[in-house]
Amino acid sequence: MPVFFPSLSIYPSPLPLLVPGQVLVFQCEEDGFAPHTLDLSWEFSCADGTSRSLGQGSVTGHRQAFDGTFSQSSRLELDLGKLGLGRGGHTCVTKHKGGTRQASATLNVIASK
Repeated sequence: MPVFFPSLSIYPSPLPLLVPGQVLVFQCEEDGFAPHTLDLSWEFSCADGTSRSLGQGSVTGHRQAFDGTFSQSSRLELDLGKLGLGRGGHTCVTKHKGGTRQASATLNVIASK
């Protein structure tokens, strides 16, 4: 079977402005890939240029389309108060036989007094 790269979409997009203590749910959709083996992870890129892993999140099972390609999604729930995350970028990283793909969204947290 030929190799098809996944296309990625991250939701919500654009992200809402948030305050510390809010919970934010991200979803990353991977579509149109084959073979079905795919590794997913989430990363947070801090404003200072460092990054930290946020794990895999909750991953759905593969769904097969009529053309033989697959789709899958990953859901990540973040409690901003517990994680101490500020402004930065959240990235869904997909590693597939054909290569690595990324989808990113910038998070803006409003400072509270």
